[in-house]
Amino acid sequence: MQKFLKKLGFINVKVVSFEQEINIHEKIKIKFFKPVSVFNDSITLIDIDGYRVLKSK
Repeated sequence: MQKFLKKLGFINVKVVSFEQEINIHEKIKIKFFKPVSVFNDSITLIDIDGYRVLKSK
């Protein structure tokens, strides 16, 4: 996937593990949670200066 995205022109591609929290800005953090089965999508937690959004799909 990383090579594919770079071919599309993305230059700042970072690979992260599930449940690893990363800062994408000084006030924005994201974390991805692993799906429990192949039939589920992963869940994304976005924290913007303490305001949290949990997104699936």
